Amino acid sequence: MAGGHKIEKNKADLIIDIAKLPSVFFHEFIVFTGLGPSQLAIPNLVDQFQTKKMSGYLLISTISPKNQLAEIQLLDLSNKTILHRWQPDFDDFELIKSSKFNLRLIHPLLLKHDLITNADGILYRIDKNSKIVWKNDGNFHHSIELDANNDIWVCGTINRTVNGQSIQSNILDDGIFKLDPVSGKTIFKKSIFDILIENHYQNILFSTGPNTEDLIHVNDIQPAFKTTKYWIKGDLLISMRNRSSVFLYRPSTNKIIWLKTGPWNFQHDCDFLNDTEIGVFGNDVTDFNGKSYLIHGHNNQYIYNFATGQVRTPYTRMFKEGKIKTLSEGRSRILPDGQLFVEETNFGRILFGDTHGINGTYVNRLNDQYIGMLGWSRFYTKEEYKLLNK
Repeated sequence: MAGGHKIEKNKADLIIDIAKLPSVFFHEFIVFTGLGPSQLAIPNLVDQFQTKKMSGYLLISTISPKNQLAEIQLLDLSNKTILHRWQPDFDDFELIKSSKFNLRLIHPLLLKHDLITNADGILYRIDKNSKIVWKNDGNFHHSIELDANNDIWVCGTINRTVNGQSIQSNILDDGIFKLDPVSGKTIFKKSIFDILIENHYQNILFSTGPNTEDLIHVNDIQPAFKTTKYWIKGDLLISMRNRSSVFLYRPSTNKIIWLKTGPWNFQHDCDFLNDTEIGVFGNDVTDFNGKSYLIHGHNNQYIYNFATGQVRTPYTRMFKEGKIKTLSEGRSRILPDGQLFVEETNFGRILFGDTHGINGTYVNRLNDQYIGMLGWSRFYTKEEYKLLNK
């Protein structure tokens, strides 16, 4: 929100100005009423286009309009209601390094009624009553994902000292971490720097991308749930934003099976799609004199085919029509029905569309004046939600 709590005022004003444009995406919204959560209609879901019925569930990280603190909401898109809210007592977050008004609850992961989320580098498990079950202060950041064994994979920064003079002592050493969801204990960790060097990819570190202390900037880890011709169950698909690279890593052998730089640029989010393809959400921005600029005027969704080695961008029309252009962050997922789910994080929007354009939009409107940034949302199909609640 504006006023210095969540984002700088000049950036907040820009978001608000964009939100007020006479666009097909923004209409009159009903502000929150005093009804209970189970009765409360979602005031900011737009389904104007009606090309596909909106169904499924959104798990979003937002801000409570009541106390201006971070909150997680589970939204039912079929009947446009808020099923549940989670807001922990932030006074119990004694390890946080900043004001509770500056906290974002990043990439919440639903485990039946419990949640796993990240606040200020600390991973928390929170129960259905918003009480803390456990916490792990591992300097974590970005994505949180479950693997086939229900262990948690999360990005983090490895703190260690390097003897003597070396380039490694001057860079942020991002790593991959595996945690036990029951206890919250770290089971495994490995430095991305070491993975690249041990697999003879030092050129990726030093000949591509910006030469800053944040050389790697790992922002997504996606575990493989089954074995195919091109990967095995337990392999990890890893995104390195500042190298514009995505690679397939096998923890069991410490081997990089495949690595590709571009055509995506400064990407966020990578996913296994089927037995032969992966998806990559390309922010497609570049840094110049400390500022980010869109290369093509919008973000895009890339699909890489391991069988053919080809890359395609079938959702370009959706990105152009929706003017989707988050400079940083951003999430995407190709849904079972072929629709694309996109979180345009910087501008507080979630969009659904296909190869023909936009089908529906959700706006993270806090009230009739303000829109808030999102904190890495998830979409659950009806079938996925049923499995969670077995």
